[in-house]
Amino acid sequence: MNSSSIRLPGQFIYKFTCPDAFVDLIKDYSNKNINWAKAEKRSGPKNSGRSYIPEPEYSLSLISELERVHSWIENCLNEVNDIVGWNKGSIKKIKISQSWLNCSLPGELHHRHNHPLSLLSAILYIQGKGETTFYEKSIYSLPDMLDPCKGLRNMYLPVNVTSPIGTLIIFSSQHFHSVNINETNTNRITLSINSWFDGIGEAKNMTYISPQ
Repeated sequence: MNSSSIRLPGQFIYKFTCPDAFVDLIKDYSNKNINWAKAEKRSGPKNSGRSYIPEPEYSLSLISELERVHSWIENCLNEVNDIVGWNKGSIKKIKISQSWLNCSLPGELHHRHNHPLSLLSAILYIQGKGETTFYEKSIYSLPDMLDPCKGLRNMYLPVNVTSPIGTLIIFSSQHFHSVNINETNTNRITLSINSWFDGIGEAKNMTYISPQ
């Protein structure tokens, strides 16, 4: 039997080019403040990478020397907010709710996860290979009432996205994503961002990282 296929219109992940000075600023902060070999590893597989959140601020966006780069990222988030076209009566403007640094040493990875308590999330590639795998839910996933098997209810198609260092990517926080094993000899460092409604809650009380 002959067959052919029709590709449905896809979703978008938005890319911005970060000024070199801001990338260098984050990298210098990382080198000055973090010993990645001793940083706490994330939960998950034994070869999970690690994350850094400053204390007592609990968000890099609250560090004064990093204010300029976070202001630029927040502008990018709101540009995407305008493009997405959410109801302006509900979401007029969004703000950064938390930012943190991630590092995958050689041989480490970041397991599949999403960011439940956030609207838009962002990743800024700082060092190493700029790569993230996103998972599109298949339209052939079965509804819960027909099949209790999680594997058939949640069928995902992986899409690998690569970008140059200094690229900021912005995507829905509900979108599952992961990072493959770092097969290079260079630490892979990224800055991660979550966001929330502007005017609702103080940033210092809204910090959150998904435990998944």
